[in-house]
Amino acid sequence: MSALDHHTAAEHAPTLADGKRLTMRRVRLRDLDALRSIAARAGIVCEEFELARLVRSDPGERLVLCATALRDGTEAVLGVGVIELSGSATMPSLILVDPTCGRPVAVLLAEALIDRARAVA
Repeated sequence: MSALDHHTAAEHAPTLADGKRLTMRRVRLRDLDALRSIAARAGIVCEEFELARLVRSDPGERLVLCATALRDGTEAVLGVGVIELSGSATMPSLILVDPTCGRPVAVLLAEALIDRARAVA
């Protein structure tokens, strides 16, 4: 397990308006269907190769995180974000969140990406 996958003991996992705790972890291959669904709900047409690139990225070159929360006892992917680790990128290159979650999840995802990219720089 990597420090990039979980909050440290000193770090407080944010809580959403509905009381659910938001966690950040690296994207996994099994997240592909959830990402496809989020993009569709957001009205974004994604080519399959674009989605595949998210879940199959080189972790040394780009950090891809999922924002997740428990829904009915099951982990639900609420969003995904990307920040490049090579070069001088300081801001995420992609933030995609479920439209039902909105800006709060997008902001937390962006902050997590920036913080974790700084930690590995």
